[in-house]
Order: sequence, then C-alpha cells, then structure tokens
Amino acid sequence: MQTYLFSSKGPRITNQDAASLTYVSGGVLLCVADGVGGNNGGEVASKLAIEVFLREVISSKSSFSFSKAMEVAHNEIKERASEDAELSGMATTFTAVFVTSERVIGIHCGDSRAYILRDNGIKQLSEDHSEVAKLIRSGKLTKEAAVDYPRKNVIYSALGSHKELVVDEFEFELVSQDRIVLVTDGVHGVVSKKTFRDTSLNSSSLKEWCDTIVTILEGLGPEDNFTIASVELD
Repeated sequence: MQTYLFSSKGPRITNQDAASLTYVSGGVLLCVADGVGGNNGGEVASKLAIEVFLREVISSKSSFSFSKAMEVAHNEIKERASEDAELSGMATTFTAVFVTSERVIGIHCGDSRAYILRDNGIKQLSEDHSEVAKLIRSGKLTKEAAVDYPRKNVIYSALGSHKELVVDEFEFELVSQDRIVLVTDGVHGVVSKKTFRDTSLNSSSLKEWCDTIVTILEGLGPEDNFTIASVELD
C-alpha cells in the first residue's frame, strides 16, 4: 500500500487539525480530526481524540471496536474540558478508517470527509453532520443555495460536544488501486469532488495526486487549516 499524510495550519495561527497514519495488523488505520474551541481548545480536542481512539483500538484484545473507542474519546474530551476553564466548549470532528486489501471500515462524526476513488469515479463514504447538509438532504435547501448559506460551518455532532453524539459507521469492498482519502473541511470546502477525481485520473502515484491537491489548494487560497490522509491499494 502507498500512504500519504499532510497537514497545514494554512493562514491560521495554530493548527486545530490533527491526523494519524498507523500500520496495524492486516492494514492501515487513518484518522483525521478538526477541532473547535476557544484558546487552544480545538487543538487539544483534535489531538486528544486521535490519541484516545488509537489507544483504545490498538489495545483491543479481539476485533477493533470503533464505536466503543469513539465513545471513550468523546467522554475523555468532555472530562478534560470540565477540568480546565480555558478548554470549556472544546470539541472535534472525527473520521477514521481501517483499510485492508479487501475492504475499508470506517466511523465518523462531524464534517470531515472520507472518499473512495476508483477509475473515473468518486464516492463520499461519510455523511456530513452539518446544518447545511441536513437541509440539503431534507430537500429544504438546494445545493446552489447552499453556497451562500450563512451557517455552513455549523455542525450538529462532534466529539466532546454536549449535544447528542451522532456517529455513522460504513464499510465498502475494495479492489486493486482504489484510493481512500480523508480530508478536513479546509480541503473539501475549497477543492471540488470533480477536481479530486480529475487529478486522481492524471496522477500515476498517490503522492503525486495528493501533492497536486495541496498545490491547487494553496493556489486557490486556503481559509482554514487543511489536512489530507490517504492510502492506495497495490
């Protein structure tokens, strides 16, 4: 498998995104998180989410329990926030996938995204837990009107939030040369799905493709931290 990981603070002072790429028995585990919160709360929340999730998953004696690991991370972020007034209100999106030679298994909350690219197709495996996406899914808002929607960054599910935690799990069978990519909204809010697909078709390696995405993003002018974590099957 080829792998790739890149994270940048972009125009911001700090990087509230966090990411990891871990080789485990049978495959690769990718995680991305995009923190929110005053002071350094967002940065703490995203890093803590990945740290706790990996600890729980890797220490699991039997099969990976993503949902349990998410729950533990959710509670530990809330606990840390309750102990430090400067971290009050911190939370984070979280998306993780375990990629083997046969399938991808994932878990997700928030508005970071997981995509699969195969040949000339691209499919979003995760579902955005954002106010604007919910309105689009319900038919109350068109995709065209969503471009100017004033609350595009409002999410309704995040680790550490005191709102009800909504978690999605997904699984998808893979074939040779499939590319799986996780991105924060600093990427997918600027780079379109069509651009992801077209650049993937014209890139002979995973690194070439992801480097191209970063170059395009920097050329368009990022407005936020941005993170890409990706794997390509042999």
